[in-house]
Amino acid sequence: MPVLISPTRIEWATHVWNPVHGCLRGCPYCYAKKIASRYFNPSFTPEWVEKSYRKTFPINPAIIFVSSMSDIEYWEQDWIEKVLKKISDGKYNYHIFIFLTKCPEIFELQLRNYKIPKNVKIGLTIDGTKIPYKINPEFDFLNFEPLIEEVTQGDVARLLLYTKIRRIIIGAQTNPYREIPIRWIRNITYISDIYGLKLFVKNNVRNYPVVQCRDFWK
Repeated sequence: MPVLISPTRIEWATHVWNPVHGCLRGCPYCYAKKIASRYFNPSFTPEWVEKSYRKTFPINPAIIFVSSMSDIEYWEQDWIEKVLKKISDGKYNYHIFIFLTKCPEIFELQLRNYKIPKNVKIGLTIDGTKIPYKINPEFDFLNFEPLIEEVTQGDVARLLLYTKIRRIIIGAQTNPYREIPIRWIRNITYISDIYGLKLFVKNNVRNYPVVQCRDFWK
């Protein structure tokens, strides 16, 4: 009997699909590593999970976060090829598939040989500890989560230069919780307003009004 991908409590998605588990970046706050270490992959070395790959997608339109337990920076090429091939199947073009990475050069490296389907959105995660000078124009959105160091207005404006980015997500570190200074949030929202971007401020940002655009991915 077919097994459906799992629903999620992540506010900007409806489901998660994790055909790969593991990451080599070593972020100290990584929630995925904590989960993997407890239940199935203590080393958190990237590995292909065939059982997860074979899960089916919902009948109704869904927003599917593909990489919640990994970063495509560390995927093998055949894993990327298999995942993009499944997504590209015409019967799934009414779903939106979300990928996140902390690698600003992902399009020049892991994705250089692939045509990205139109229903795939690829975002760059920036926590403030290391801010790239510029990013590839193919990124669809910026994800400031968890925001643990300040990103200035100039940083945000520079990142948006010559890109097609129309969306920004802001979220706080949890477990343990780390509050984001209000100035850091306003740095991002100010530039977001100037550029007319869609903004999504998660519930875990406790000192700022929650902003959740209903048509965020459209």
